[in-house]
Amino acid sequence: MFGPTIDVAIGLTLVYVLFSSLISVVYEALAGIRDLRSKALENAVISLIDDLPPTPGGLRGFVDKFFGLFGSQMRLRAEAFGAAAAQTLSGQVYGHALIAGLSVKNKPSYIPAENFAAALLAVVRGAATGSLASQVEQGIAQLPQGSSVRQALTTIVQDAQGDWTSIKAGVEGWFDAAMDRLSGDYKRFHQICAFIMGLSLAALCNVDSVYIVRTLYAQPDMTKALDAEAIAISKAGLESKPISNGSIADTTDKIKTAKNALFASAVPVGWDKEAAAKWRDPANVANWLPVALGWLLTALAGLLGAPFWFDSLQKLVNLRGAGPESKTVKPAKAA
Repeated sequence: MFGPTIDVAIGLTLVYVLFSSLISVVYEALAGIRDLRSKALENAVISLIDDLPPTPGGLRGFVDKFFGLFGSQMRLRAEAFGAAAAQTLSGQVYGHALIAGLSVKNKPSYIPAENFAAALLAVVRGAATGSLASQVEQGIAQLPQGSSVRQALTTIVQDAQGDWTSIKAGVEGWFDAAMDRLSGDYKRFHQICAFIMGLSLAALCNVDSVYIVRTLYAQPDMTKALDAEAIAISKAGLESKPISNGSIADTTDKIKTAKNALFASAVPVGWDKEAAAKWRDPANVANWLPVALGWLLTALAGLLGAPFWFDSLQKLVNLRGAGPESKTVKPAKAA
């Protein structure tokens, strides 16, 4: 009774596995080219220890706040302090060997809390004399009045009561809390980017979930072909490797491979005369509205990621009774 439905579900899930893999490859390529992770980290550190001009309100404020998280704030720092970015507190911290040495070519995409604490406290202490704790207190006194970093360090030093180990632990905890917030912001940014990419790729490749389901129900032969592909993929496993550090040529090859895997399958995707005809009359909502809905469903499915759909595919294949073949002992040939 549920056989055809399960077969269609397997075919659609296979489409989502391949499509989500394509989104992942394209996003990783963009993240690598734009160096998003290191920019996000740099701007989080800037916001933590430098006081930037207030963000404007309204739509302009939203755009600046969202995209500014992953864009360079070198100009803002220079305007805010009337000096070169390297002369600001964040610039000096990034220039410290404990931070600069974390990445050879670009700025680091990850900073251990102990490195940040040691670099910041070294910059704050400067040429002060006395015990380590007193040096930090002297350095804090030189920071701008009312600045967020001065308030935070003052509280940490007061709570530590002169204990150097407690001061370092306090700064590390302060940094870890900021990185937790950054992680949440980056995940939200990733979801928005993945949806925009998914919707764009769904339209570009015409991956229409509604049309795919209708076609699979109407053409059992196509469903069987997709089931065979699904069984092969579920047995082979899902390959997931980061490509952000690869060369541009290597990244381009991976994108082509992911795209070809989608189009080489038996799934009904891509543009043909019949699909293009639905958009020739924009006033005919009955034609293009289901297609737009299908693209939207595909984009939303892509947000769940290839690993989720791969796990779902394996469960559906096993439910259908097409799991891994049992190993049997072949009878010996007669002499």
